[in-house]
Amino acid sequence: METLDEIQRRMRRTLEAARIENPVLDARILVRQGGNFSDSDLITMGQTPLSAQQIETIEKFADRRAAGEPVSRILGGREFYGRNFHITPDTLDPRPDTETLIEAVLKKAPKQGPLRILDLGTGSGCILITLLKELPDATGVGIDINHGAIAVSRENASIHGLESRVDFRCGSWFEPLAAEESFDLIVSNPPYIPESDIESLAVEVRNHDPLAALSGGDSGLEAYKKILTDLKNHLVCGGRALFEIGRGQEESLSRLVRESNMRVVESYVDMAGVLRVVEIACGEK
Repeated sequence: METLDEIQRRMRRTLEAARIENPVLDARILVRQGGNFSDSDLITMGQTPLSAQQIETIEKFADRRAAGEPVSRILGGREFYGRNFHITPDTLDPRPDTETLIEAVLKKAPKQGPLRILDLGTGSGCILITLLKELPDATGVGIDINHGAIAVSRENASIHGLESRVDFRCGSWFEPLAAEESFDLIVSNPPYIPESDIESLAVEVRNHDPLAALSGGDSGLEAYKKILTDLKNHLVCGGRALFEIGRGQEESLSRLVRESNMRVVESYVDMAGVLRVVEIACGEK
């Protein structure tokens, strides 16, 4: 029977042969999870023989990774802003780039006092739940058109102990809101990839993220156009909207914002220096 060290080496070779970007790290994670080991076990129990069931599970994990399925999809979870979130095929796999949106909000939002937050296209709920954890007096509403995503976001809210402070609703953008509902802060990571670019995405994204969470139509801006149509009706006076955007979209989005009689007041770059988030306010300068 194979030992723990032996199967780690074999899984690494499997992933190397499939040209996976980080074969050593991915093999380590899949062996640890598939065999139900801890990080310390991987160091101290290298000569321990594995059971047939452990080997079978690890091999299945490695085969899925070699075929291009992300580790997070295989394990059903992703870390985002230092917290773990459950994900399913109904939800986007949270990206480190989106943490730029969290940082942008936290730079502006008061750390104390009531704050009402709306998250459009909430998916797994990772953005809204993270903001509520960081802003303990805030409450929020998350909206998604996918019933499965809403179930996942509610589960994640429960995991993080936020059931009493958040409400998730199913529908298209502002549709599930009452006409009089307004928010101090509206955030969104909408689909913004032009339809023509979908096929060029990495297989981990193209084949495993829901298409509706990726495709922004021909221009990549269709979701923003729909959001901007009704944004002012649900943003309090003095409130802010912060959106994640795609590479090179700031100028086009700024034009749409101006046409909606709003303005971009600030923009934020991600860790790679790419402009990733825009902050919008009502009214012209």
